[in-house]
Amino acid sequence: MSATITSSVVSQMPSASSPASGNAAPLEQTGYLSTTITSIIACLTPMLALMYLCMLSWTYRYAQRNPRTFSKASSMLLQRYTPIVYAFMVLSSLAEVAVASWLLLQYRFHQNFPAVKTRTGTQLLLFAACWTVLTAGAYTVLFLHPTWYRHQISSVGAQRYGS
Repeated sequence: MSATITSSVVSQMPSASSPASGNAAPLEQTGYLSTTITSIIACLTPMLALMYLCMLSWTYRYAQRNPRTFSKASSMLLQRYTPIVYAFMVLSSLAEVAVASWLLLQYRFHQNFPAVKTRTGTQLLLFAACWTVLTAGAYTVLFLHPTWYRHQISSVGAQRYGS
């Protein structure tokens, strides 16, 4: 049965002498590039997430071995739950980076973006997601590390209540 299906599919494909074969090579190459880039994005995103989680785990264990003193109970709660929020931000932004970059590459390979506003919005989403991954990842390390939390950059925002 599979031989019948295969022979019917092969018989429906344009031959090398048909006029449609002029567009077949660029379409096949575009399909190959699209599949390759999709596979690369699908492999890179979990690898980056695992690298971040390993770095977060190392920093958290280092912070547990070298604890710092807190003057308020709210600081203890902040120290406990802030890394969870940062991890969620980084991991969800990594997913955004993967989806936005895949979508932009598909638009580019197939030349079929719906409107310029759609492409520009997707590019803005990609930039914002990349920025969030970098800053939230850096703030995670700065916030958890026992000595780096005293730097000026780590006291920005609601991270530090005063010490």
